[in-house]
Amino acid sequence: TLKNDLIYILKNLIFILITYQVYIISIKKTFKYESSPIDWCEANFEKSNIIIEFWNSTSSMFLSFSSIFGTVYYSNQIKELYIIGIVMFFLGIGSFMFHASLSIAGQVFDELPIIFLCMLTITFCIPTDKTLLEFINKHFILITSNSIMLCLLFPIISHVLCIFSFFIMSVFVIKKYNASNDKKILRPIYYRLIVFLFLALICWILDRLAC
Repeated sequence: TLKNDLIYILKNLIFILITYQVYIISIKKTFKYESSPIDWCEANFEKSNIIIEFWNSTSSMFLSFSSIFGTVYYSNQIKELYIIGIVMFFLGIGSFMFHASLSIAGQVFDELPIIFLCMLTITFCIPTDKTLLEFINKHFILITSNSIMLCLLFPIISHVLCIFSFFIMSVFVIKKYNASNDKKILRPIYYRLIVFLFLALICWILDRLAC
């Protein structure tokens, strides 16, 4: 109805005004170069005066390109893949932003897509509540923008959620596999998943600690 539409628009306008004030006061600081406490092994400003970690930044873009290719190539076989493709695309963009600036904002935009990806995986593993899905679809922009603002104000939230969502997702994936009747089909996929995950963790730990 018109009344509900007006209320919805008013709520969004109020949110935009509050967001603008919060941005002016606090969030602007999070976009400063090297504001994040995290730094990686690659030498800073070695290849460019603008991009702090050149190779980490450029390699992140391959994630975005591969997500586009995977979505286009496999979307006819797996209908839900386009959702994952979108999240993976923004994960690549967020990772590029983080390594290019080493800012708190970059860190948040790198971690939030990982959290969304883990949450998507969980929804694929459990029966979906239609009421909850309808609520998320209707208020997706509001939920996403609020999540971004909250994490920019308190970056530790995205850092902690990123770690916890990964472990929670792993539990649901393992339960889904154990409950499946098609283990022969799923086993090679799970083995590849474990191998690539193990390699990714090794690379991450080496890049973080073995400098």
